[in-house]
Amino acid sequence: MLFRSGTSAQSITTGGTGVGQDFNNMTISNTFATVALVSNAIDIDGILTINTDAIFDISGNDLTANTLNNSGTLLLQGDETLAITTMDTDSGTVTYAGNGDGVIDTFTIADFGTTDYYNLIINDTNATKDIFQAGAA
Repeated sequence: MLFRSGTSAQSITTGGTGVGQDFNNMTISNTFATVALVSNAIDIDGILTINTDAIFDISGNDLTANTLNNSGTLLLQGDETLAITTMDTDSGTVTYAGNGDGVIDTFTIADFGTTDYYNLIINDTNATKDIFQAGAA
């Protein structure tokens, strides 16, 4: 289990995914600054927990998780691949913020089934705004 807490910005660098690279469970509880996944995709075989007021920025990297328990914010650019078997639909926020590459990109919002999100925010603050479209059900 990986547990990230504290009062300053933190980063996670994974070795990628595959045999011997997966996390069992991960908890993000840093409430004063963002915890960012700075390189490589991440695979969490168990539960990804994002506590109240915590922000987990996957920074354009792919995320696979069995279960998302989200009371904070999962921050996405939009071009990541999300594979979450059990999505938290009764709490937490998922924010799509664009990738800031200076090009207008079109991203598809991940679709997890009948109810996709508890609180979904599209907030691209970059000078060149990306386009976000609904995924297919």
